[in-house]
Formats: sequence, C-alpha cells, structure tokens
Amino acid sequence: ILELLIYVFNTNPMTVRAYGMLILFFQVNFIIIIIFFFVCFLISAIIENYNVTFKSYKQNYLESHESILDLIFVACSSAIVTYICSLSLAQLYSADSINSFTYDLCIDVTGHQWYWGYGYRDSFNYFLKFHYANTALLDKNLVANHSIYFESNLNLTIDFNRLLLCDHMLVVPVDTWICAVIGSNDVIHSWSVPNFGIKQDAIPGKISVQVFRSEIVGQVFGQCSELCGTNHAFMPINIHIITKEGFLIWYHLMTISCDLDDVYQHFLTEVIYVKPEEDKTVSIINIICEQLSKLCPEYHNWSKNYK
Repeated sequence: ILELLIYVFNTNPMTVRAYGMLILFFQVNFIIIIIFFFVCFLISAIIENYNVTFKSYKQNYLESHESILDLIFVACSSAIVTYICSLSLAQLYSADSINSFTYDLCIDVTGHQWYWGYGYRDSFNYFLKFHYANTALLDKNLVANHSIYFESNLNLTIDFNRLLLCDHMLVVPVDTWICAVIGSNDVIHSWSVPNFGIKQDAIPGKISVQVFRSEIVGQVFGQCSELCGTNHAFMPINIHIITKEGFLIWYHLMTISCDLDDVYQHFLTEVIYVKPEEDKTVSIINIICEQLSKLCPEYHNWSKNYK
C-alpha cells in the first residue's frame, strides 16, 4: 500500500529519513481520515434520530449514559493522541540519531544573497577507501593541496525545470554517509531538500549539521525555505547523486585548472548515472577521458598518465 501511495503522490524518498517521514505522513493522515468519516457519520445519525421536526417528543439522556459517553470519548481521544505521539517521537529520535553517525565525506553549505556556495572537506580520506586508490587516478598531492569551492546560481538559460536548475550543482556519491555543515554569510536562509528529508536553517554565526545517505542515483531539487530578501525565490538547490567511481573522477577534474562550466557540461551526462560493473569502470573512465581530452592541456596530461 505504501509503495502505491508513493507512486500515486509522485514522491521519491531517497534517504532513510525521508522514507520514515513519508510513512509517518501516511499513517497520521490515515487516522485523520478515519476520524473525519466517523464524525460525519455521528453528525448524520444525530440529525436523523434527534431531529425535532420528525420527533414530537423530547429525547432525554440519563446521567449515567452521559458519564459513560464522556469516558469513552476521552479514552479514545487520549489513545489516538498517544499513538500519534509515539510515531512522531520515534521518527524524531531516528532523524536526530542519524546526525551522530560517522560520516565519510564532509561538505560545506553556505547561504548567500541569493545563491548557495559548496565546498568539500577531507576528500582524500574518503578516496582511500577505493580499491584502486593506489593507482595514478589518485594523486595525494593533487587532492590534498586543492580545495574545491564553487557557487551555485540559478540557471536561466534552460527552459525546462524553471527556477530549479543551477549552473553548478552539488555532486555527491551514492551509498555514502555525507555530513552537510550548513551556515550563512549574510541573512538567515534555509537549505531544504524534500527528497532527503532535510530542512535546516542557515543562520549567520551558527553552524548546523545534517547527515544523510542517498541510496538511489539520480537528481534532486530544493529551494531556500526562509524569506531572505528580494530574490528569495531564485536560489534553488540542485543535487546530483552519482556513482562512487564517477564522483572520484569528477572531483579530480574539478581540481585541475579547467573551466568549471566545461567540466559540468561534458561530465554530468547519463553515462555516470548507470552504476558500472567492476570490469567496466575503466572503459567508462576512458569514454569520459576522450570527451574531455580537448578541454585543456592539464587534463590531457592527466588522462594520459592515468591510461
């Protein structure tokens, strides 16, 4: 039933937290719908059975009956509220405990008027977990000495997904615990990504943390959910979840002195959304190398060394 409701309402939870929130939403609404129809039935029965127009005599309640009804109503209401509270508290505890998990990759999220800034931390420690980390694909000096920080602005050159696409989107690997360190550089913003079950205020002078792990490869959107000025409606959030192999290559391309726009244009294609098998990883990397070999001499030399 839950899968059917997800399909009907066109929701796509991509994290455990978002899935739990969706289950809570459907459970609470199911209870509300039952209460609604019960109240409608009760009102209809009262109007039909105790209407003075059709009844010439006055209906009297015994005091004992009234006390029993009060007891039933209070007990049922308390039980329903207690059940809803137990569901909510379980979800709140689960969502809060996720933020204490050990993460694999740390990302800085900074709100500006009116765009988002992203930066990556501790990337080398994350890359060491790959089985091919000792190959030429992983240059320790290259990763350790180059920090990536870029701005993500609204993309007005594309007609579809209006007010949702960014010129430079945030790229994260799938099946990886990611810690988002959220702050603001000017006024209060709100980093809201419904598919991740995240809505965190970005407050100047305060650092907030949200830990998430996407289990699905794809693309998600979000918006600033706190009034922050004139262009509040024009600072979307665009996140690409790609394979771990694809993220490793993307990160290295970003550390090379190529044009940022060229890296996004040529790399973020459907080739990285299909999870490659172990024996096909090199072939996919070679395809991307061929696409990008003409962009700049730095990349051309790096791709030759890797091959």
